[in-house]
Amino acid sequence: MAFKGKVAVVTGGSRGIGREVCFNLAREGASVAVGYQGNAEAANEVVSQIAATQGCGRAIAVRVDVVSAADVKEFFSKANEEFGRIDFAINMAGTLLSNYPKIEDTTEEEWDRVFAINTKGTFLVCKEAQKWLGPGGRIVTCSSNSVGALLPKYGSYIASKAAVEAFSRVLAKEMAGKGITVNCIAPGPTATDMFYAGKSQEWIDSFIRSCPMGRLGEVQDIAPLVRFLVSPEAEWVNGQVIRANGGTGDDRVGEKLRPWQELLTDIHGSSSRDPDAGHSIFLQGLIAVSQRSADLSVQRDERQIPDSFWEYTEKDVALYALGVGAPGPDPVDPVELPFVYNPKGLEHLKVLPSFAVIIPGSMMETLASIDGLHYDETLLLHGEQYMEIYKAIPTSCKGRSTKRISGLHDKKKAAIVEVEVMNYNDRTGDLLSLCRYTIFLRGAGGFSPSAKPFSYSKRTMNLKNAGRPPPKSAPADVAPSFVVEDQSQTSQALLYRLSGDANPIHTDPKVAAQAGFERPIMMGLCTYGYAVRAIIRSCCHGDPSMMQSFQGRFLSHVYPGEKLTTEIWLDASRANVTYVCKAGGRKVLAGISTLATSLSRL
Repeated sequence: MAFKGKVAVVTGGSRGIGREVCFNLAREGASVAVGYQGNAEAANEVVSQIAATQGCGRAIAVRVDVVSAADVKEFFSKANEEFGRIDFAINMAGTLLSNYPKIEDTTEEEWDRVFAINTKGTFLVCKEAQKWLGPGGRIVTCSSNSVGALLPKYGSYIASKAAVEAFSRVLAKEMAGKGITVNCIAPGPTATDMFYAGKSQEWIDSFIRSCPMGRLGEVQDIAPLVRFLVSPEAEWVNGQVIRANGGTGDDRVGEKLRPWQELLTDIHGSSSRDPDAGHSIFLQGLIAVSQRSADLSVQRDERQIPDSFWEYTEKDVALYALGVGAPGPDPVDPVELPFVYNPKGLEHLKVLPSFAVIIPGSMMETLASIDGLHYDETLLLHGEQYMEIYKAIPTSCKGRSTKRISGLHDKKKAAIVEVEVMNYNDRTGDLLSLCRYTIFLRGAGGFSPSAKPFSYSKRTMNLKNAGRPPPKSAPADVAPSFVVEDQSQTSQALLYRLSGDANPIHTDPKVAAQAGFERPIMMGLCTYGYAVRAIIRSCCHGDPSMMQSFQGRFLSHVYPGEKLTTEIWLDASRANVTYVCKAGGRKVLAGISTLATSLSRL
């Protein structure tokens, strides 16, 4: 009963971390004033549970609007009236904008509301606390790990909490001689209603993957820290901001810039970069991995992103083919029906080579596996996709994927990241395919000297066609060798989504509208699959084993239901193909493909 006879006032005590703090202190004998703003039922439940637990201190529920000085004063007065003293003032009331607007989209009213509760509220509680606390008193404020991580879409929240950190340190110094400590806790992502509000499961999962502990924090992880800070043992801890985050990176620009500065020194021979400039926060994780990939200073087994393991069945292969439009408008088309049906059984299906690009999981999952990488999903563009096929893709398989950063380039207003993935068959050990994802991160450039922008590239050589000249771009004045027209379905994105791409921009009208589209758009890799089908149909007699490599640059969006027209040029060797895919008069995809040389007979 370490706190027997002590009294704590806790704002935000009816829910989340504040609720658990009330229980923690009461179990140690403290009496608690449970401050709440709107949910009297939840606050009274806390009081009832404390009263029903043997050995706990007493508790009362007090309504307090922390943005009102009069309410805050009344809160302290009622606590003192009930318990006769106040020893600990704990600020847990807070809010964030659950629509997560960018700063440019945040209204003045939203900004003011966040600052009123998070910053002004903490200021008023701390100011009032000084009138009631004596020697041995404790003030605890609450910030957030996001102040260090600088997460996009958290602008108002981070700014308000950064202010709390700053004035908590100042207040600790101003309390000199009074025997009162002031400390600030900064929890990482914690499983509370406020954290979950407005987040997709994919976004939540990205927070989990960023934590070395492999999970979200729980309120039971945070409350004991508060209990320690108000204890006699914490008397020598004062004026501190303590991050309780399970190891999730702080990622302050000024504190973790060193890895890429060292990389620039190694590559360019000098390092001259203002650590407070640019948007390097998006790229620190990538640069660290690029450094390992470049073999600059670490051992071989530390270079790669951790392997991923996967398994798929014949049904996944057929579902993917349907997702990219097979078998076209004719459900019994003899050229494409074998991708979804074979009278001998599913194990005899043909497999589209582009299935290789989804074997290791979605591109977002691949990015999420890069330790320390933080980025705004709304600023990410899938720029290009390349694949090489080394062995026929099995109709079912269990395997693994190795991943590495093969390129990182500073383009001033954007950064270009290249991720290479090698897919292996576990049973045979065969290398099945190489896939290279080229990703544009808008707003993430400018992380190196403009006179000598950073550019790192270590692509794998074309293993199957080494020495063969690559195809040239499509000729502007030559009629295409083939023109293939295909009709996407209005539900195409919904169908392709079942193969793993859950980005809501392809399904949710509101998300699509926020991104500037009149309705949900089709996945780029779905369009990619349409183009692969067009070349296999026109140039390969329907035989997918003839395609050895395929590269596509995404140029524009496609709406589900639009007609896709693929224009195809074969060069003189009949082994190299260039193509342009159009929808609604727009060029949406363009690139090159390499076919087996046996097709020279065409």
